[in-house]
Amino acid sequence: MEAKYFERGKCLGEGAFGKVFLCFHKKEPGKKYAMKVIDLKYSSEDERYLAEKEAILLTTLKHQFILHAVSVFQDRATLCIVTELCNQGDLETFLNRRKGHSLDEQRIVEWFRQICSALEYLHGRNILHRDIKTQNIFLTGNEMTIKLGDLGLAKVLESSMQKALTNCGTPYYMSPEIHACKPYNSKSDIWAMGVCVYEMTTLKRPFDARSMHQLIFKIIHGQLPPMPKDEYSPRLIKVIERMLCRDADSRPSATELLQDVLFKKQQTSKQSAADVVSHREFGNPYFQRMDQGAVAYPIKRESETRTDDCFNEELPNENHNYEYFWEINSAFSQWFPCKFVVNGMTYNSAVQYMMHQKAVLMGDEMSAETIMALDEPQKMKKQGRFVKNFNQELWDDIRQEIVETGNMAKFSQNEGLKTKLFNTFPKTLVEASPTSRIWGIGLSMDDKRAWNKLTWRGQNLLGEILTKVRDKLMRSFLEPVVPVSPQ
Repeated sequence: MEAKYFERGKCLGEGAFGKVFLCFHKKEPGKKYAMKVIDLKYSSEDERYLAEKEAILLTTLKHQFILHAVSVFQDRATLCIVTELCNQGDLETFLNRRKGHSLDEQRIVEWFRQICSALEYLHGRNILHRDIKTQNIFLTGNEMTIKLGDLGLAKVLESSMQKALTNCGTPYYMSPEIHACKPYNSKSDIWAMGVCVYEMTTLKRPFDARSMHQLIFKIIHGQLPPMPKDEYSPRLIKVIERMLCRDADSRPSATELLQDVLFKKQQTSKQSAADVVSHREFGNPYFQRMDQGAVAYPIKRESETRTDDCFNEELPNENHNYEYFWEINSAFSQWFPCKFVVNGMTYNSAVQYMMHQKAVLMGDEMSAETIMALDEPQKMKKQGRFVKNFNQELWDDIRQEIVETGNMAKFSQNEGLKTKLFNTFPKTLVEASPTSRIWGIGLSMDDKRAWNKLTWRGQNLLGEILTKVRDKLMRSFLEPVVPVSPQ
């Protein structure tokens, strides 16, 4: 393909060696690409070499998790590299937009696996990436699949045992051996990947400093940063620690990492979920989506009698273990009117906080302001459904944390409501909404199927969150008193 077949659009970004533009192929209407344009006119010989090397290398790489180069050509005094377009941006931007809200471990492990798979492919061909960072990890499609890109600093080694001596990369992600000006190999990419995975778990870099000298000292000699052990599994923490080992030889290879039980558990979990969805979807002709982010559930026809919709008389009646609630007159409802403050802002209900945070998360300032100006919960909910720039994957990952934060403030700042919440102990709170299969159980409290969790039609996310909030607030009351021994 030549320059005449492509038309440039808006500038998407700018890096050390050039700008990236949205571009279109004139013979493929509607098809979008990204074009990296490197100006060679004022470039040094080293920069020209790096640009040409990236272009040649990218065209030879064929892997599902590596950014694919569609075409490379010279246009006047520039080198143009046309690649597939990643419509979800880069990982750095994604993590910054979370505003402190942690990622689900399943999401982290899956992205980790994809990056690791891309590295295994590169290292198997004696290629070092040498500039792995969250800014060079792109996201694409509804599944937000990883695409490892910007291989401008990659180096093809003559043999897998050869070690590079040039110092390049991004300081925050560079390994101790590179900062120490020592020879390095593929294990430096493993270190950089470890930094990226650490960022996914903590939303911050493991090593930071005000000056370059301080940063280098921390990476070479400083203590390893604290791991997020309270939020993630010991297995994930252990793998991160292995990748951030200062002894390069002790770091695992990409191939060794992919054999870790961490990824095997992830695959088993994904397969089980896929089997359930497949069974429901293809085994039942009546399917609908009940809400944004909802999984699909079968629709019952009045003329049919479904086995899974019938109460199983053999199952025990466990309604004594549940505290049912529904609708606005319940203190546990998201719509229940009450004032509370979060980060200096006053909210008049939990649903206002939820919808406002949804708009803020998606960068829709106008909707956020509108929601805060509304008084009726129903209107807040409606406005929240039309938030601009809505990202389903992001919302699914963070919605439960938002609801928990709002309810923690609601009940901790209102003594009367907190007392009502405490009075439900030790029962599990259950939103007995016959219409909500995400936040409620999809059944009314009078329905016999609501009496046992195995026959619920919904996930009861709100009920589980409220139970969690109650138990956290009651923790100081529930801890046993340790007697003080006499002196």
